[in-house]
Amino acid sequence: MKGWVKLFILLFWTLLFFGMLYFPKWHFLVLNPRSLSLFVWGDFLDPTLITRFEKKTGIKVHLNFYYSNEELVVKLKETKGEGYDLIVPSDYTVKILSEAGLLKKIDKDKLSFFSRLNPRLLHLPFDPENRYSIPYFWSVYGFGINREEFKIPEAPSWNLVFSPQSYKITMVNDPIDVVALASFYLFGPKETLSFSEAESVKALLSLQRGWIEAYTQDRGPYFLATRNCPLVLSTSSNVGATMLRFPFIDFLLPNEGTFISVEHLCIPNASKKEKLAYQLINFLFQEESVKKNYERYLFYPALKISLAPVDGDARFDNFLKAADISFEKTHFFRKLLPARELDELWIKVKSEH
Repeated sequence: MKGWVKLFILLFWTLLFFGMLYFPKWHFLVLNPRSLSLFVWGDFLDPTLITRFEKKTGIKVHLNFYYSNEELVVKLKETKGEGYDLIVPSDYTVKILSEAGLLKKIDKDKLSFFSRLNPRLLHLPFDPENRYSIPYFWSVYGFGINREEFKIPEAPSWNLVFSPQSYKITMVNDPIDVVALASFYLFGPKETLSFSEAESVKALLSLQRGWIEAYTQDRGPYFLATRNCPLVLSTSSNVGATMLRFPFIDFLLPNEGTFISVEHLCIPNASKKEKLAYQLINFLFQEESVKKNYERYLFYPALKISLAPVDGDARFDNFLKAADISFEKTHFFRKLLPARELDELWIKVKSEH
């Protein structure tokens, strides 16, 4: 009898796993033909925009969420992209998906706004001709600080997170990002890492583990707001949204340069609803829509528009200046080590202390 129970439990969890994995594909078969299935970051699209688009066009939008680029890649490769009509990968992920044949080529003639995109966000190394991707929003990495507990240095530096500290910090939780940041601190911009350089990066991250409160992609500002950490490494959008609610929080950029993340709109190759996808894309790039999304999430838009400052709050002067950072001082995350070596390094670092 116990054997049957174990078999039933195993079967249940197997069906649940594959059901979650392939739900969009099966769901796609019964969806209204005037509908779109999006696979996007959580807290990325203002729900009121989706509602307004649905009322205006009669097209129903179904939202599915992921929380890392790796999750997006795994799911699209497993399903061949079936069941999704629009996705939002970050920079280097565009190249991974396009090389895997999972993205449609973009028909720029169907985009009413393309000439108004910020030229600094076009023709980037992972998609030089923008054949597969449209830059939508971007963020810059920097330091969220508690102004009441942390003395603002005259020249903020990566030393604030990579040299031994008496205070606790949070760090991002993506091994590609963490290794790229540590490598930049040690060696400057790199395309790949040699064995000795990788060992140096591992040693630095192992040392840093001693003053890490948590590794987290999005919840760093929470540790600021709750006064658990006086400094966190996070994106401008994550810190900015927290600044709106907590007057003691500020955002700084490291003087040596930093990294940016550009989120792109892409159409999966398996989508059969390309025409509807372009309708939604053009709607999202209307100036009113872009401003609405910026005001809610504080992502810097790829569309060239004027960003309104927050009345009477000088902290947001610096926040908006960050949007004008010289792109000569910014870099894109890239995988500096083969997947297996990266995983082994990351497991080693996180298992210490």
